[in-house]
Amino acid sequence: MRLGAAAVTILLVLLAGPIAAFAASCTAFEAGIALGQPEPKELIEISGMAASRVNPGLLWVHNDSGSEFRLFALTADGKERGYCTSKDIGRGDWEDMAIGPGPMPGKTYIYVADTGDNREYGKPKRIYRFLEPEMPASGGTVVVPIPDVARFTLLFPNDKAGPFDCEAILVDPRGGGLYLMTKDTNLKNGGKSEVFRASGALDPGKHNAMEHVLTLDLDAGLMNLVTGADIAPDGSGILVRTYLDILYWPRAAGQSIGEALAATPCHAPQVVEPQGEAIAFAADGNGYYTASERRKEKAIPPIHYFQRVMK
Repeated sequence: MRLGAAAVTILLVLLAGPIAAFAASCTAFEAGIALGQPEPKELIEISGMAASRVNPGLLWVHNDSGSEFRLFALTADGKERGYCTSKDIGRGDWEDMAIGPGPMPGKTYIYVADTGDNREYGKPKRIYRFLEPEMPASGGTVVVPIPDVARFTLLFPNDKAGPFDCEAILVDPRGGGLYLMTKDTNLKNGGKSEVFRASGALDPGKHNAMEHVLTLDLDAGLMNLVTGADIAPDGSGILVRTYLDILYWPRAAGQSIGEALAATPCHAPQVVEPQGEAIAFAADGNGYYTASERRKEKAIPPIHYFQRVMK
């Protein structure tokens, strides 16, 4: 979601003050390096990103709202391999994406979140799920159709009716649970983020109920509104991104996502980006990537990579 002028002003004021540190800096990751600028000129509002599991070395990225949905395949340094599209996915407010298990064992699925609602009108939250596409190995730019798209509508519990703006999605590789994290854009909830989980198997034929998992208080304020999240491919760690911070929670074997997020995170390395929203673990779990929306007519910011410290 692109910030309005008033929100940018508030953010700049907050930047002038101290960022509360409620935990130590992470020692698990190294400082970030710039890999390269995304090549497609259409990618001016990168909002979601995930590392491909079936196309080695490729990243999936998509724009925010306001345009036809395209899922771009990029090399880590930003070179375009092509994009995927589907007539079954219309225009929406695309805020994040995730890769995880689905109905076919051994296959990876992409989940795209049409869940943005920065004015909090109460727009329906929809998730689109499809098998992760395979891109041709050739270096040319190709267009690949997305077949068999399933669409799911999500409903919040009655005692947490919202409306909510949601800009982060998680799909648990340990069992496939789907989670949404809210972004308190208008600070009605003191800047806190509510975490919800789909309470059962997703069914495209009905409204799917969600249950409240926990409330994340990331030191209330616009600077710590949640803009993206991802979970390690083996489920062993969770990254949550805000405009000015990246937080990391390790997750033990047998621990639920809610139990992991209830602990105190550490501050992971970051690079100041114009409007950072996208974050994704590498496919091997040995680091993570970030990307940002562009500011006005300036160049698209580069993709950054943060390597895990190897012991």
